[in-house]
Amino acid sequence: MLPGVVPFPPETAARYRAKGHWRDRSLRDEFAEVWEKFADRVALIDGTRRYTYGDINRLTDNLALNLLEVGLKPGDRVVPTLPNVAEFVLLYFALQKIGGIPIAALVSHRHSEINQFVKIAQATACIYPERSGEFAFGPVIKRIADENSCLKLRLVLGRAGARETPSPSLSTSRQNCRRAVWRKSGSIRPIRASSSYLAARPVFPS
Repeated sequence: MLPGVVPFPPETAARYRAKGHWRDRSLRDEFAEVWEKFADRVALIDGTRRYTYGDINRLTDNLALNLLEVGLKPGDRVVPTLPNVAEFVLLYFALQKIGGIPIAALVSHRHSEINQFVKIAQATACIYPERSGEFAFGPVIKRIADENSCLKLRLVLGRAGARETPSPSLSTSRQNCRRAVWRKSGSIRPIRASSSYLAARPVFPS
């Protein structure tokens, strides 16, 4: 248990376990059964995009490996500031698979709110769109990174440029994203998995 977390009273925890509500398993493991059992059922709809449980499992496997590749570790706090799009759901489950801790901010949040989340949680990463309407997130997130040495990684969900390749784990998004691409801020390299990552089911850290 993380330092500072207030646990449930022992008698409450014992009752939940006795009734089978708590099985002392991670969300990753709980959902693994769901992905397999309902693999062909539609689980997520975003506009014209539909994802089955199997799709979500496969895509989040890929995204989880990408996040590990760019430096996220189990226990890292991550602040997603994303609109109501499928990518947020995929990111959430990918973070569960690697043991990352999402601290969800609203896309309407600005410096004060996001900075407070990062500072209090000592977050190591922010994930955000290039723009929300007329607002550009890049300068604000850079300012937050300058003010918080813990923030090492800035990942952008935005439009792919001429030299960028869309990630195979994500497709078209709303909010000014013609082709969704996760990339490091300040870099044109999109975050994508190699074919070797896609060839076999990965083993994630406990």
